[in-house]
Amino acid sequence: MAVAGIYPVGERGPQLSETESALLASLPDQARTSRPATHAELRTAIMQMAERQDYTLVIEMTETGFVAVVEGTLRVIANQRGTGEETFYCQGESDALLRQLAEEIARACGPQLLLPVDGDDGVLVVAS
Repeated sequence: MAVAGIYPVGERGPQLSETESALLASLPDQARTSRPATHAELRTAIMQMAERQDYTLVIEMTETGFVAVVEGTLRVIANQRGTGEETFYCQGESDALLRQLAEEIARACGPQLLLPVDGDDGVLVVAS
């Protein structure tokens, strides 16, 4: 099972390709703004994706966040660190599900980078 992260586009993040930079530059100023998703926004994005695509969804609350399983193959693990920072990561084999989730997050939080942990290149995802 591959591990991936979905991150906001920012100055401290990974470099965008020329094509991705051009795409980002072509967006209206407001659509270029990117920020991390809160757990509430993440949970909403997961539920909207599942509803939109008629996917099965199981969400289990934990002491520090939640675990969501979409279609039995995509796991989203959300945790709150001791500092209060809300973080999450994804485990799954389906690039399509990961991209759909990143797109749902981008609808609320602006452009996102989908980055696999295995070192492959990330993908810029904007809301369509």
